Amino acid sequence: MTDIKHLFTYGLAFGNSWLYGLVILASAIYGLRVIKHKDTGATGLRLLSGIGFLATDAGIFLGGIWPSYFTLVAILILPAPFVFAFAAVRPPAVWKRAKLRMYLNLCVVASGLMWVAQLLWELRASRVCALLRHLTGSAMLNDLFNTTRGFTAVLIACVGLLTIFPWQPILLRRPTSRESFRPVLLLTLSSLLQVTFILLVGGNVLTLDYSVRFAALGLPLCILALVLAGRRKQEPDLPRGTVTCVILSLVMWMFLITVH
Repeated sequence: MTDIKHLFTYGLAFGNSWLYGLVILASAIYGLRVIKHKDTGATGLRLLSGIGFLATDAGIFLGGIWPSYFTLVAILILPAPFVFAFAAVRPPAVWKRAKLRMYLNLCVVASGLMWVAQLLWELRASRVCALLRHLTGSAMLNDLFNTTRGFTAVLIACVGLLTIFPWQPILLRRPTSRESFRPVLLLTLSSLLQVTFILLVGGNVLTLDYSVRFAALGLPLCILALVLAGRRKQEPDLPRGTVTCVILSLVMWMFLITVH
């Protein structure tokens, strides 16, 4: 059973790599279009509903292949395809309801993040790193992927970059309201949890199995930060790149959860 699972996994990674790109691209297109849904006609809303239907179906498929953390997410987004199918027939009945629209948006985001996390896991599980080392012959690349400290440093650098970027206008003392500062603060707290976990694992104090416990605290912070940043996206005082950095931080959490 394990061999079949691994065979299927590598088949998805290399034989059907287009599927990853298609789902991630569909989620990205949905995210870009949903921002301007008020200016979209009935035909555009039907097309948007079709994209959402495909994206959430893909998320349910990924969560239903075998039991995993994705299965829990798939259960939560299970009603979304049916709602999107109804929205394709009667767009105003769905898109005029703010809470229902927010649920659908979160479902598409969750589905896209699941496939991004799966893609990262596949790349890590594959021999891409070994191939790069063979082609480049770089000693520094070997050290980076062969030593725990090197990999820990890379992860911390990624988390640090995602955290510092939204702080730029605040550090430069540009006027920022309390409401616009809150998502940045929540992102920072989530990043501190990520760095703490990475350091503890790198120091062999904890194992990767503890990632779920850290994520139980960090993921709600990220989700709340995304909601607050989304509400303030049209405000000029919201630090630039906050929404993008929060989404990438969610991807980092998904990577830390699935990496073990």
